[in-house]
Amino acid sequence: MQRAISNLLANALLHNPPGTEVVIRLEDTAAAVRLAVIDNGIGISDRLKELIFDPFVRGDTARQGDGGTGLGLAIAKQTLELHGGELNLDTSNGRPAFELVLYRKMPA
Repeated sequence: MQRAISNLLANALLHNPPGTEVVIRLEDTAAAVRLAVIDNGIGISDRLKELIFDPFVRGDTARQGDGGTGLGLAIAKQTLELHGGELNLDTSNGRPAFELVLYRKMPA
């Protein structure tokens, strides 16, 4: 779980220019704990949104010298799902928001 959160934070910092605002939002409800990592950086292309949780998918080719493998988000999503949770991308507010959800009781 720690690695999943670390991957989300690292991506927000690595794939945006210096000075990008990164917000961490934590919500604790009766049904679930939700942690969102939101930034006001360069955004995510429509093409990448479709594939972002697939293994070996990497963003902008100009940034591929960062040493990443394109596995971070795929591993984070799989880890959450193995714990009965979810990892989602929401861009409806114009800012990428990766939301990690851990349900208190696994959904049926």
